[in-house]
Amino acid sequence: MAARSPPAHSDDSSETARSRDGTDGEQIQMPVRLRHTNEVAYAIIDGRVTQVQVATAADLAAAAAGADMENDEVPADVDDELNEEENDADEDSMENVQQELGRWPWVALLEERLDGQRRWNCGGTLISARTVLTAAHCAVGRQPSDLTVRLGEHDLSRTNDGRHVDVSVARITIHPGYVGKQNDIALLQLSRPVTFSRRIQPVCLPAVDASHTGKTADLAGWGRTEFNGQASDVLQEARLRVVNVSRCEQAYEQLLTFDRDFPGGFQGTKLCASSADGTPKDACQGHSGVPLVYRTTGIERRYQVIGVVSTGLGCGNPKYPTIYTKVSKYIAWIFNNSS
Repeated sequence: MAARSPPAHSDDSSETARSRDGTDGEQIQMPVRLRHTNEVAYAIIDGRVTQVQVATAADLAAAAAGADMENDEVPADVDDELNEEENDADEDSMENVQQELGRWPWVALLEERLDGQRRWNCGGTLISARTVLTAAHCAVGRQPSDLTVRLGEHDLSRTNDGRHVDVSVARITIHPGYVGKQNDIALLQLSRPVTFSRRIQPVCLPAVDASHTGKTADLAGWGRTEFNGQASDVLQEARLRVVNVSRCEQAYEQLLTFDRDFPGGFQGTKLCASSADGTPKDACQGHSGVPLVYRTTGIERRYQVIGVVSTGLGCGNPKYPTIYTKVSKYIAWIFNNSS
């Protein structure tokens, strides 16, 4: 389904975020009114528009160092580069690297209550103070009262790794074209706006129809580290590469379930990604809904969510890369259905 262009600017719509040199189109920020200190946005949403700068590399480096963003001062000596060292994978899926606190401040956990039981079910992406992006299959058939969103988490097994925030869900919006595994995208409106901090930040959206084929991107989540293995209590990450989607589609077309899962084919609404360096790294069970993020080039080097984990065959299978919902195809829908 082709996405429409984002709505024109008005008092209650959104604009493309501007880079420091004033150019447009690098990324899109959700509707917010933000207060700034040293160009770091940290107040909360109120439904109006401001051109903002969000989650720079310097911000995230400070987050990794454990800086507290509740004060008005932002450390001036923050290193503008994050540690990008790639580590070899020890498992068949997510790279076995325990990430420092606050490295991926937009990654959310979804807790589901079913038959009186509570469990961590999927992940999501914070894209504004009251909006979390996730996969449709993580939310379809649920009531808002069934779900809780956790932000700012690092280690599920510990209580001394800093403060996380649990927020109830007020509304679930499933894409109207969700069928099989097509249009596997949904929005969760939170019951209240969250306050941004060093460990809780929204990520930018990509430009409409942006392509990232051949680019490296990062995945982070708490899913299993190998197929049918144990889920990780600690946030893990993997460095992946966005691969040719036509070849990816051709591989999946050989499966008997393809026509049922993807009626009409991929239709330009998917992207596929696999290990960036040939070692077995991938999304796995429990990673549904988590973001695949791309770091832009240039001065600001901001992160954009380019994919939402949707489906795949096994974990780390080089013949069948993981399939992601391509976020740049849904920008208008996201704008039209967000807080």
